[in-house]
Amino acid sequence: MLTTLLKPTQAQLQKLLINGESADDVFTRMKPNKAGNLLLHDEEFARWLTYADDLKIKHPAIKTSAILTLTAHYGDDGLYKLIEAGLKNEGTETVATKLKTELMKHWVATAKVPDKVFHIMKLDKVETDILSNPEFINWARYVDDFNAKYHKQSTSMVPTVLNYYSDDVIFKMTEAAKSVEETKAIATKLQEELVQAWLKSKKTPDEALVDFGLGKKTRYSKNPVEPLLERALFNSWVKYLDDYNVLYPEKKTTVIEALTRRFGDANVAKMITKAKKEVVTRSLATKLEAAQLEIWLSSGKSVEDVFNLLKLDYAGVFFSEHHLINTLVSYMNVFIKENPSKAATVFSTVETLLEGRPLGQILMLAA
Repeated sequence: MLTTLLKPTQAQLQKLLINGESADDVFTRMKPNKAGNLLLHDEEFARWLTYADDLKIKHPAIKTSAILTLTAHYGDDGLYKLIEAGLKNEGTETVATKLKTELMKHWVATAKVPDKVFHIMKLDKVETDILSNPEFINWARYVDDFNAKYHKQSTSMVPTVLNYYSDDVIFKMTEAAKSVEETKAIATKLQEELVQAWLKSKKTPDEALVDFGLGKKTRYSKNPVEPLLERALFNSWVKYLDDYNVLYPEKKTTVIEALTRRFGDANVAKMITKAKKEVVTRSLATKLEAAQLEIWLSSGKSVEDVFNLLKLDYAGVFFSEHHLINTLVSYMNVFIKENPSKAATVFSTVETLLEGRPLGQILMLAA
């Protein structure tokens, strides 16, 4: 049984050091743990830390460290809590910083998985703005250190964060954090890892469109798709779709197909028509319009079919949705070019569908 050694003299500690007394045994004999939550404030604890450091230098063959002893006495959670409290006090900040660095290294050395560290850091209790939490930055660094040492067990931040937040919420958080200089780097990295995780899990472009936060209704807009092409994230989603097609060619899809499945022909046509009026989106909108017209044509849709798809058959829609006449006329041109013998029939049909309105007026509205 070890004898108690309360407040040992320097000579006593020196003798123990020469004899190679383990840091754990000296800790037990000095009993600095009696200080409880005030451990880092205890003078005997500071002396013991010095002893532990000196022991490593004088007897490198002895596999011991202050962290091994402290985790044995307090556990990872308890020690981390003591360290965090110490970081908030000017008198103990230095020693707490040192212990935290050593504890993180210890976790890496013992292959403690990032998910458990996330829990120890109490990041699972953070409800809002987790990316601006300093501990999240520390945890992200830990993930990097863990991956650098254990290539075969490497992981990303995503699996852990997904235990507490949904895909779309994470994407929204990272997008907001990217606009803040202090969190831009970590947010960008997490978002990139998230997108890669989606690709790996075969999340379809249709599903990703929602998680990208594109095309959702807002309190300011009744139309969920009108501002879509103007959004900077639209290009990011298009890239996702392209990457998805490369990885899964058997499930290949197109931008216009995905948009149509999500929003319907009429809403996509509205989006395109609006985007063609803006210089920055005109080129993209023109390409999408051509793709939409080609889909209709290749699927054998008549001009009347497209008229109905655009919902121009509803009473009163003609005046409020006359901008969609542009789309109808564009399809008329494509259809007649492909079927020149049906031109007269097409013109007659459209005049009838638009309540006998002369073709000239129709074309004027489309101008």
